[in-house]
Amino acid sequence: YGSMFRPGTRCRPPHVNIDNLKDDLFQADVMERFSITDAYTLATWLRENNEKLAELSDAEWAKRRGVDPAKLNKSFKAAVAKARENGFYLGLDKKWML
Repeated sequence: YGSMFRPGTRCRPPHVNIDNLKDDLFQADVMERFSITDAYTLATWLRENNEKLAELSDAEWAKRRGVDPAKLNKSFKAAVAKARENGFYLGLDKKWML
């Protein structure tokens, strides 16, 4: 998923900055809440969450954003399309961490 990671800290979805992702995981207390104790378990947990997000339809993404599917803005539709092209969804929102 290398093309989905950006060096800048203010990247737009679906891109992710690795430092921001690490901080978000820490702030969400993911390691403790999900009993993750090593890198392998964390990678597996991230992969599983990415696979769950991959199953969401456009309407389900709109619902996650709290908008009517017909009113989902063009930039977010483009972000979802790019996530689908690259198979990487973790940068579209942070709800999967909660």
